[in-house]
Amino acid sequence: MLTHDDSNIMTTVSNEKLITPTTKEPLVSEVFKMSNDLGNFINKKLNDTYKRLIFDMGPLKPPGPFPKDPHQGNMSFSESYIFQTKYGPVNRFWLCYYPLLDATYCQPCWLFSLQRSTWCTGLRDWKHLSERIKEHGFSKNHIEACAVYEMWQKNINIDKDLENQIRKEASFWRMVLQRLFDIIITLATNSLALKGHWEDLSPEGYHGNFLSVVQLVSRYDQVLNQVLEMPKGSTRYLSPTVQNEMIECIGNTLEGHLLENIRASPFFAIIMDTTQDIAKVDQLSIVVRYAAISRSENGQPVDIKVKEVFLGFYAVTKHSAVDLVKQVITLFSHKNLDLKKCVGQGYDGASVMSVNKIFDFLTPKVLRSIDERTLLQKCDQFQSKYSDVIGPNFSLQFLNVYHLTFPELTEMCNVYQLCKDIITKFGVMEYDITEVFMAILLFYTIPVTSAGAERSFSKLKIIKNYLRNSTGQDRLKYLSLIVVENKAASKLDLSEVIDQFANIKARKRL
Repeated sequence: MLTHDDSNIMTTVSNEKLITPTTKEPLVSEVFKMSNDLGNFINKKLNDTYKRLIFDMGPLKPPGPFPKDPHQGNMSFSESYIFQTKYGPVNRFWLCYYPLLDATYCQPCWLFSLQRSTWCTGLRDWKHLSERIKEHGFSKNHIEACAVYEMWQKNINIDKDLENQIRKEASFWRMVLQRLFDIIITLATNSLALKGHWEDLSPEGYHGNFLSVVQLVSRYDQVLNQVLEMPKGSTRYLSPTVQNEMIECIGNTLEGHLLENIRASPFFAIIMDTTQDIAKVDQLSIVVRYAAISRSENGQPVDIKVKEVFLGFYAVTKHSAVDLVKQVITLFSHKNLDLKKCVGQGYDGASVMSVNKIFDFLTPKVLRSIDERTLLQKCDQFQSKYSDVIGPNFSLQFLNVYHLTFPELTEMCNVYQLCKDIITKFGVMEYDITEVFMAILLFYTIPVTSAGAERSFSKLKIIKNYLRNSTGQDRLKYLSLIVVENKAASKLDLSEVIDQFANIKARKRL
């Protein structure tokens, strides 16, 4: 078994060595007693002889029935995970099951992966097994292990130097992609064009910002310099088509993180507006607004943050209200956003939901001028209007908060200061006044104007201008998402982006 540390591969392309474990050769008597059940080899190192014996026995795929786990809703392993896909029965050769510990594992990763994971020692998460299988099937380490497994299956005599070379080459291209993605994110977040008049590396002509920066970095970086020195026609990931694929991967990964935060919020509001681009195409800008409580390291509330997340530009073909509603419903359905959580809408400078009267019980001036009976009536009206998100205990909870905060209310205090004081001063009571916290989050969530969508129009004019008036809709959507959400884009984990890019390339080869 190879015990080389995979992290060293990412830091250097050369001077890599493989360490051969000092495992004794199996005796003949042991060979006949051997089983290919992983449970017999927990915490044991395998040399090439053991690997070959286990390999020749084939993957362990015992027939059912399989024991049910009462701690996971009586769920269990199933043969359908091994043989079933959406388009018919296909043998997922790498997926195995070992009865000794009632767990599933990946045989190629167990035998050949340098990075150990639960797929090498046993996985028992039956509830999420389908998602875990899908995620593992596209992982970098799994693909590398399967490549080595496939070579062993073809009885090719692979020595350790060749195995090392396979992993080193994969790591080299991963470092290349890391640099290229970094360059694209840097250019996009600064609203700079990528392409030029000549999309090649010839010494004459303007090649665009992307290729120009690649050439500049290659003067000081050995990895990119090695790519540029490759002969014409070699795979270098510098073509305009590959640039579009990279932009799409960055946009999809960024959008996934943004949508994950939106889904985690109890409710949200939609802000929309339209404008024409340079090509006279009506572009619909969609922004989702929600509020979140910032917490300290020990989990105590410290502040309220309002988030307005830009989801991109979408071409409008039909302009009636009914057609726009259908477009938004379809869009949110594709993004797995529940419209039942939508509590407000903002269009072209006007909000559909008015917050002046329904939330006036949060205004310090009103609180100082009304009695408890009137306050309870206002709280009941508010709870009745938002009964889908505010529970029936709201009125009583807010009355308790009112008694605690009334002595500190002054004429200089505004509604935002009051809400923050409630969040921070009564954090210990958060579990007991959850409906009050929900009401404050609701107040911050409902939009007053559509300025959030209008701000994106300035970026549209920069991205799609008279020099770039042929920019496609998909490229426009992803570039605008990176430009507007530049802070989140700059914090992306490039390993995740590269994995998605590798998955796209793998699917195209199928």
